[in-house]
Amino acid sequence: MWEKVDAYVKKHQMIRQGDRVLLGLSGGPDSVFLARYLLELVRRGIISLHIFHLNHLLRGEESRRDEDFVRSFCQKWNLPCLICREDISLFAGRHKCSVEEAGRMVRRRLMADYAGKTGCDRIAFAHHAGDQAETMLFRMIRGTGPEGLSGMLPVRGKTIRPLLCLEKEEIISGLRLLDQDYVEDTSNMQTDYSRNHIRLNILPEMEKINGQAVRHMACLAGQLREQNEYVGALMDRLYDEHVLSFEKGTGVSLDFFRSCSAFEQKALIRRMLFDAGEKRKDVSALHVELVSSLANKAAGRRIDLPHGLQAVRGEDSLSVIRQGQEEEPERHWRNGTGTGRAIPVPREKLEEGEEFSLTAGGGSYRFRLLFLSPGENLKRDCVKYFSYDKIKDKLLLRTRQEGDYLIMDRSGRKKLLRRYFIDEKIPSARRDHIILLAEGHHILWVTGGRTSEACKVSGPGQRVLRVIYTENLEGEKHG
Repeated sequence: MWEKVDAYVKKHQMIRQGDRVLLGLSGGPDSVFLARYLLELVRRGIISLHIFHLNHLLRGEESRRDEDFVRSFCQKWNLPCLICREDISLFAGRHKCSVEEAGRMVRRRLMADYAGKTGCDRIAFAHHAGDQAETMLFRMIRGTGPEGLSGMLPVRGKTIRPLLCLEKEEIISGLRLLDQDYVEDTSNMQTDYSRNHIRLNILPEMEKINGQAVRHMACLAGQLREQNEYVGALMDRLYDEHVLSFEKGTGVSLDFFRSCSAFEQKALIRRMLFDAGEKRKDVSALHVELVSSLANKAAGRRIDLPHGLQAVRGEDSLSVIRQGQEEEPERHWRNGTGTGRAIPVPREKLEEGEEFSLTAGGGSYRFRLLFLSPGENLKRDCVKYFSYDKIKDKLLLRTRQEGDYLIMDRSGRKKLLRRYFIDEKIPSARRDHIILLAEGHHILWVTGGRTSEACKVSGPGQRVLRVIYTENLEGEKHG
């Protein structure tokens, strides 16, 4: 009965021989069905399996029932399991977000931590085709573009979703064949949550018009994903060549922006917004249109945006900056620093367990967030480790700027980067080409040289940012 899921997993290369997989098991039908599929892979000798369960402390006795079910399931199948309890209502109040969003944030953080401690290669979620359709409608209603309409990805970094190929009815039918029980979350029947309203009211009405509506939407998500990947590669090149990232945001010259097609303009703005704010939530097509319209407004006009961002129309540029920052985007074009474009390090990807590479200055930088293992070598020149939770600001790969500094010792003594270059006798002609890993004006790493003492790793068991530098053969040697 697993042929369809097997084919989907193989198509998207979700699981490799010997992988350790961490599954978030709620006790509901979807996650229980995925647990049984992954147990089949355990039986075949392909993977080992760990279980995580979060008790949100929202539903009283029902939450305890779910926790007990997961514990019994793991005992029956001899699965290692971590059960956590977290007051999600309290967390939501403190962080001024919805209970749904708070649950996702806490779950993501705890699962990433557990995956790091257990060495898990994959984190599995039980989203199915109906969840995909629900996500597409939810994003469409909120004003998303083609990227948002592609829905949830089958694979993103460590995260895998093996059941996106199945509809809910197929999952329930499979559980019956397995004679497998599960628990029901009664809050899923409450329509005061937007997603529940879509699932319980809107999708059934769509299926009255066409019974294949969910399947067709899943197919559309796949088609859009393929199209976005193709177009995205082209836009990445355009963005890298013409958009400047600086400490407080991103910007593009008006001359170039006006030479672009309407599609290119909007794609550039969308990426500028993501890079400046490092979040995609609440950034809609309307915001993209508003920023685009600034190009035809008078210099000095500004528009407030989500996540504390602001779009600014300069004399010669269009920029997206963080509000409350003393920043003059126009100076980057007047003083020529646009040629030394900074490259944002997406912390959202890091915290989802994704490993990725960025190219800068004739070399490649590979980033990954992990737990440091005891005895791991921290002395290799081209592999650097930083205590991740000490990094509070946006991370950039860039060349030097006025005001850059290093922390030289545990007491916090600073040294200006300019003075460091002089003391190290680095030729003046080379200084503008050395790539730096920067947090604001604080330099975490001079490629081929010092790292800051401020983010030094104190020992195993903490979250660590690992950066591996690889020199391109045609590039200048820095490491």
